[in-house]
Parts: sequence; structure tokens; C-alpha cells
Amino acid sequence: MYNTSANSCKHLDYSVHIAKNPVFHDWTKYIEIDCHFVRSKLQQGLITLHHISTDSQLANIFTKALTGVKHTTLLSKLSVLTSNLRGADENTQSN
Repeated sequence: MYNTSANSCKHLDYSVHIAKNPVFHDWTKYIEIDCHFVRSKLQQGLITLHHISTDSQLANIFTKALTGVKHTTLLSKLSVLTSNLRGADENTQSN
């Protein structure tokens, strides 16, 4: 069963920390604006939100140190092609 009181306390601790430090407030004010925008679009039925597991988060390729396998998997989901620069140099020189 999900314990909402423990979760609420954790969020309260973060909120107090952010409120006491003006630097964090500047960083998080845009999150609040984004939250209101997304909430509005949800209520209008224009978007739906779906849970994506941590292993499938494409942003992890830019923000986390990944194993070779996870890196390759996420890279394939981004449709990024590997380039062969050495071969391209050789072809350019021969023309």
C-alpha cells in the first residue's frame, strides 16, 4: 500500500529547502509554469501522459553514465546512425 504521509513529508522537506534558498527558487519557477501548462492541456484533453520506466528514458543518454548495452539501446531508439569518418576521409581523398 502506498504511504502518502511519508511521501508528503518528503515533498514538504524539498519545498522548505527550495523556499529557503532563493537560487533554487529561480531554478524551479519554470517547473511551476510548465506544470500549469501541462495540467491545462490535460484538462482540455489535448494530451495524455504515460509512465516510462527509467530504463527507457531517452534523456538518460545525455544525463547519465550508461553501460555499452544501454547506451546502444537508447541510441537506436533515437534513430542515430554511426558514422564512419575514417572511411569518409579515404573516399574524399581518392576522388
